[in-house]
Amino acid sequence: PYTTLFRSRALAGALAAAEQVIAELEGDPALDLARAMILEGRGDAAGAERLYASVAKGRDRRQRARAAVRRIELQHRRGDLDAGAAAEALAQQLDSWRGDAQELALRVRIADLRCQAGAWREALALLQETAELFPEQRGRVQAERAATFTAMVRAGRLDALPAAEFVTLVEAHVDLLPGGAPDAALAARIAERLIALDLPGRADPLLARLAAEAAEPMDRARFG
Repeated sequence: PYTTLFRSRALAGALAAAEQVIAELEGDPALDLARAMILEGRGDAAGAERLYASVAKGRDRRQRARAAVRRIELQHRRGDLDAGAAAEALAQQLDSWRGDAQELALRVRIADLRCQAGAWREALALLQETAELFPEQRGRVQAERAATFTAMVRAGRLDALPAAEFVTLVEAHVDLLPGGAPDAALAARIAERLIALDLPGRADPLLARLAAEAAEPMDRARFG
């Protein structure tokens, strides 16, 4: 409780300090994005959205991109856009700014919203593309991709896919699924369905990997 109180006071103090600085520079349009963020922080969602919309039409390309994204996120938090609609609205902003942490964060956020909307395959495809576009951040993106794939398997979404889609998705992403417990059981479910689809050649590498990585002798024997 004390930590929350201190954080709330710190935020209130930061907002007050920012407002004072901006008030001294009244009329400077370069600070409109900051003004919108302050309005949002103060709970004036309608005022913030109007100002975000205005900044999104301005001359500064980076500020346009940031304002558009913040407006969409605000609409999502307010309930005007569900996760799927917010993801697609944000995806339309990908061309507005390219090549740095701002684009990377936007891509990861879109993937997260697509997962919330149940669009797992689209989320995985976006993360796979992101890993290729940002090789210096590959480890971070691959971790996001692995967590997404594992969550999809746990949610039972793979089981409902038609055979062709299932095989395509598994071949593209099964390398991300850890072999160790407790995820070995998830990988085993995938292998069992591959065998049930009369695709032992595709199941074999997965079972071999599970057998090699299994911690318990009984698991190694079962996979073998």
